[in-house]
Amino acid sequence: MIFGAKTGGYVGIVVKEGDISALVNVLLAGNVPVWNMKKTEQGVYFRIPLPLLPKVRRLSHSFGCYITVADRGGLPFFYRSITKSWRLWLTALFCFCLLLLFTASIWQVEVTDDNGNTLTAEESQAILETAADNGVRPLVLKRNVPYDAAAEAILAAHPSLAWVGFEVKGVTVTVRVAAKEKTDANSVFFGHVVAAKNGVIREIFVLRGQKKVEVGDTVEAGDILISGLITYEEEGKAPVSDVTAAKGMIKAAVWYEGVAYVSLRGIEVTPTGKESGIITVSKDGKTYTLWGSEESSFDDAVTEEREFSLAFGATIKVKNIAEVRAKEKERTLEAALALAKKQARAAAEAKLPRGVTVVDEHLKELTDAEGAVGVQVILETEEDIGTFSPME
Repeated sequence: MIFGAKTGGYVGIVVKEGDISALVNVLLAGNVPVWNMKKTEQGVYFRIPLPLLPKVRRLSHSFGCYITVADRGGLPFFYRSITKSWRLWLTALFCFCLLLLFTASIWQVEVTDDNGNTLTAEESQAILETAADNGVRPLVLKRNVPYDAAAEAILAAHPSLAWVGFEVKGVTVTVRVAAKEKTDANSVFFGHVVAAKNGVIREIFVLRGQKKVEVGDTVEAGDILISGLITYEEEGKAPVSDVTAAKGMIKAAVWYEGVAYVSLRGIEVTPTGKESGIITVSKDGKTYTLWGSEESSFDDAVTEEREFSLAFGATIKVKNIAEVRAKEKERTLEAALALAKKQARAAAEAKLPRGVTVVDEHLKELTDAEGAVGVQVILETEEDIGTFSPME
């Protein structure tokens, strides 16, 4: 019964003054559904079916009671709220459909060479045009793109490529290509493996050639590690020499240094909460201002710039200018030392090649600057330092 009343709509009423107990007894005796009854500061609260509200009002007058509606609910009220805000619901549905369409479509296509070679703008544009002619282009549903056929078409149109594949991430499709190795018919494929940087040899693995260093040796950039000139010696015979393209792996310990000094008198920067800025969109060499201005009336400010790439080659730039108050502040020795360590480590990490793992770290405090704390951080890595160098 209560479920049916909720489905048909209900009201929560507060009964004040009069003989409330008698009114409730009459309602219960007349099989009027009453639930959620409780005493409040204003009177007695309970819920009744919406269609019975006029009847309860008439009965309340007989007992000198006064009724106010505290809340209401059920399907009729829910339906009424929907019909009143149908424009809002329609807009939400439209935005949801747009979102689905956005995530299911391609909005940006880019090209990258998996061999690490840098493609020229003309080469990238030619590959993108071929991809677009074969269905890989913006504003196309991702599931409708014939990726295999497009890859074959790109290979056929660009003989300099050895491999073509596609990578889909979000709304961006990346055309991953591998260019064929360019060779010179007059070049001689002989050479040494030389050190690309200074280091201490940790491991040697020779595939071709003759090793010229041992584990523990210190080498400098340019030293021959594996020679492409091989000498064979047999007892009683003259030495015989041969040449090859040396190949192998030479792992060495390499060190990267970072140094930073921090003054014991620092500057404390406090934001005031006032901000300004500018938002611009650029395309085809033209820039349009969407909001704000480059000018700022702040004496001291911190500027933050962000850039976002959109489809069709457009770029949005957001520049935020926040006013700050700067004042001198005495730093403790511990605080200055911690900041110097952080800055020195960041300076050393900035020199690390991509993908290299740090195996050890050395830290040294520097005291050669008056009124400041210095720190030297040396990061030790183990990496392959061999690089091929053709013979002259």
